[in-house]
Amino acid sequence: MRRCPKRSLGASALAEIFAIFPELKDQDHEPVPARQLVPGRMGRNLAARHTQNNKALVG
Repeated sequence: MRRCPKRSLGASALAEIFAIFPELKDQDHEPVPARQLVPGRMGRNLAARHTQNNKALVG
């Protein structure tokens, strides 16, 4: 967990999260997205093309 959300969780909640996702304990862990993340203009163009062609972005 990169930012400050850990501060708002209790010790038992953090223990449960780390039991489910032990890799989150590692400060150097870089999560891999389930889907490709498309940046800025490319993402807007992709969304516009899908809208024009009546296609779902996720399917």
